[in-house]
Amino acid sequence: VLESAPLVQLTSSIWPIRCPSRLFRGNQAARRVAGTILTIGAIDSNPDGARQATLKALETVATTTNSFGCVRADSVYDCSHHLLRICRAEKNSDLVMAPMSILKDAAIQVYHWSSLPARWWRVQQWRQAATMPIAVLFYHRVADVHPNPWTIPTQVFSRQIDWLQANFDIVSLDECQRRLGPEGNRRPAVSITFDDGYADNCQFAIPFLLERRIPFTYFVTLDHIVEQRPFEHDVARGVPLPVDTPETIRALAQAVVEIGGHTRTHCDLGAIHDEAILFDEIVQSARELSAIIDAPVRYFAFPFGQRANLNRRGAALARDHGIVGVCSAYGGFNFPGDEPFHFQRIHGDPHFVRFQNWLSFDQRVVQIPRFRFES
Repeated sequence: VLESAPLVQLTSSIWPIRCPSRLFRGNQAARRVAGTILTIGAIDSNPDGARQATLKALETVATTTNSFGCVRADSVYDCSHHLLRICRAEKNSDLVMAPMSILKDAAIQVYHWSSLPARWWRVQQWRQAATMPIAVLFYHRVADVHPNPWTIPTQVFSRQIDWLQANFDIVSLDECQRRLGPEGNRRPAVSITFDDGYADNCQFAIPFLLERRIPFTYFVTLDHIVEQRPFEHDVARGVPLPVDTPETIRALAQAVVEIGGHTRTHCDLGAIHDEAILFDEIVQSARELSAIIDAPVRYFAFPFGQRANLNRRGAALARDHGIVGVCSAYGGFNFPGDEPFHFQRIHGDPHFVRFQNWLSFDQRVVQIPRFRFES
């Protein structure tokens, strides 16, 4: 494969683009280079061969980029698609996961590095116009035991927080709303949130954040907390993970942690049209949670949080009864001038390279269309 015509084309026919006005084309090319690396690795199930393919592809990219980090898009596009056809023809199902992880890291890093000039240019524009976007992250569970798709290891979590503290203002949701207002925002900023209310968070994540005086919002599902009932998705996996107790939530509120509502039963609000049920899940559950913590519940997070799980009538009920902000979970940044009632949130992905790329104003995340609750 390394000596095939497509790779020769990739090596010989791509040349640097020296015109700054074509930065965005270079950004697209970087994405295609990343895809090329992945397809090269997918063809070869041999770990050493995959690593050699990665090195060869990275060497090719390194020799065809200039100070603007741009490459010729059309040649990379043709090469990527040719390699993809080869990959599909092979139908190799015995891929080695370890080298593929290396290849994915390499692909993301190539995309990240190649698009840095375009990202830098956008950041300067945002800073000058006071329209710097704000990221709101969401986590569920931080723990080293019983791993699952919604759990992040403690070491990865601490590494992410270290990186965030070095590169962002870590602010509360209240401060996010202020920066989304008329004064705007000139500094990279991020807010941290948790969903559900897993007891394991009290073992590491919460003490870690409190010790560093980092603000965060903790969304809890009322009935699971009050009844000490594990979440159904954990029970289905055969690992009924413990949840926080009302006493723990009250203690967090006393430690000046913002406690938010996350429905009564962790239901899909997008599938509910009965206003009485919406009122109970959002408004009444928030009132009962407020009584437990002896403090107002000002924010609400939609369970699951994808577009199909959101509910315009539910958001209106929340606003009408004292909730000052609601959170989704489909990705995207929040820009000054956006409706400050709705926070788009980005997953705190345990894959650090991907996490770092997203938070560094990846254009694909920046351009995620915003769900309009007011429509």
